[in-house]
Amino acid sequence: EQIKKIKTAIEEAINVVDLGPSEKKESIEPSHEIHREGFNTREEDFISTHSTPYVEVAFVVPRHYEPHEVSLHVMMDVVQRIIKAESPIHEQEVVSRVRDLWGKRRAGSRIDKCVKDAMEKVRLSSFCNYSDKCLYMPDQTIPVRDRSEVISTSLRKPELLPPIELQQAIREVVTASHGADADGLTTSVAR
Repeated sequence: EQIKKIKTAIEEAINVVDLGPSEKKESIEPSHEIHREGFNTREEDFISTHSTPYVEVAFVVPRHYEPHEVSLHVMMDVVQRIIKAESPIHEQEVVSRVRDLWGKRRAGSRIDKCVKDAMEKVRLSSFCNYSDKCLYMPDQTIPVRDRSEVISTSLRKPELLPPIELQQAIREVVTASHGADADGLTTSVAR
């Protein structure tokens, strides 16, 4: 089920990315695969050179208050720090990160509302851009991040992956492989 969701998310991102006329070349599939001991596969090599580990932000928050009890200004500061460190980030992941910073197992409706109000104010202040329920810094080079070692399992949920990051991964795969077919793109980007 998760694999289908990831494949769907990547295929949707492929449709959005403008590959340009020179990059829409058919790929030539090798007739056989060569395996060498001690060498990375092309995909593993790509991951290590074109992605960076996803870093989940952690900092001290005023835990003597519940998250929904802090002022809007304090919560806006927390939200801005999360966005700045983890951009692009899905708005639901911002709520999860606030919950984690306060050591909560779940975010109830009051915490959810407080964080969403702060995100709205941050967006309206032009601190960040907002697209497809994701927040990211203006003029940011969009990173392609490896989520294999993250603590927050929601960071691997296909519906919470920032489309802008998937689109960047697609561009990088096409550039690195001098063109790729849809199946090759889906596999490489998913990794």
